[in-house]
Amino acid sequence: MKNKIIALILLLALSACQKMGPSEYGVVFRKLPPSLGGGISRSVVPPTNIKIMYPWESVYRIDTSVRTIEWGQKGNPNDPADDDYVQTRAKDGNEVAQAVVIQYRVSDDPVKLVSLVRKVGASDQDIEDLVRVIARSDVRTYMSQLETNEFARNEKKYEGERRIRDGMHKRLQAYGIVIQNVNLKEHRFERPLPSGKIDSSYQERINEVQAISQQIKREELRKETVLAEKQREYNDSRGEFDRAIAEATGYKNQAVFSGDAYYEAKKNNAEAVLASGQSEVKGIIEQVNALSGPGGAALLKLELAKSLISSGSRFVLVDNGKGADGIAVQKVDTNELLRQVGVFEALKDEPKKELTE
Repeated sequence: MKNKIIALILLLALSACQKMGPSEYGVVFRKLPPSLGGGISRSVVPPTNIKIMYPWESVYRIDTSVRTIEWGQKGNPNDPADDDYVQTRAKDGNEVAQAVVIQYRVSDDPVKLVSLVRKVGASDQDIEDLVRVIARSDVRTYMSQLETNEFARNEKKYEGERRIRDGMHKRLQAYGIVIQNVNLKEHRFERPLPSGKIDSSYQERINEVQAISQQIKREELRKETVLAEKQREYNDSRGEFDRAIAEATGYKNQAVFSGDAYYEAKKNNAEAVLASGQSEVKGIIEQVNALSGPGGAALLKLELAKSLISSGSRFVLVDNGKGADGIAVQKVDTNELLRQVGVFEALKDEPKKELTE
């Protein structure tokens, strides 16, 4: 019987065991008077550990993984009940519906976990509700510092995100809640009407202006594309023109160089011919002057004799007695040419003999 009682106690103990998840911490609560250690325990059950629960104990599971709260997922402007944007107002008075994403986590410090359960709540939903309230409040506080036109400027949006994150972290760090990230997504300029409808006329006008702006940008891009294409065509044509000019210049320079070289060659040839002709004329003049002198006839006769000898002729010019300078042709054997050379020498003196006779 005793063994059965022990087995029953063990069975009840095992059936009351609770195992923590991979990112869960357990805060134990004892349903006992404070004098007997009742209330929230200071000890915390780490993740994946098993806690054996006594009948007077319960455990609060707190998830410490990164959790996300998001507004603007439904976003039906014609049905306020289905519109979950955060409503705020720009500095210049225009009402704005802002889509927001908040990422947060709970600290795994045991002291802060126990304090969080005592001051905020004993469930993840309680913690999320607190973060939601703080987030809505800070989004309205810091985004209301922007003018209407600043909502579309990224640097102002990033500055707003930083302010919201720092503000929420400052307010929630005492509870062990860490704000990981704040992301301001789309926004719409619209306001709820007393009838329950949403007045989005201002946003529609903004959309029209943005559509026109986008169209203008597309036209500007198209214009730039056309200008770039025409510039490319101009550069290609200019390149062809420059190449043609360079080629023509090359041909011109080549022709000029060839013409100059030909001119110089002909000029040099002409100067050489002129010099040669002048030298030849000068020589002829000198020969004429020499032949015109007193010994010209003798030189002429000597040249004739040399010419006859070099040509191998069998005829030689001899004096026929018809005048002082007259000569006649007589056939003579070449072998006797040397003998007859003396005849030429003798002829030099015959005019003198005739004059003496």
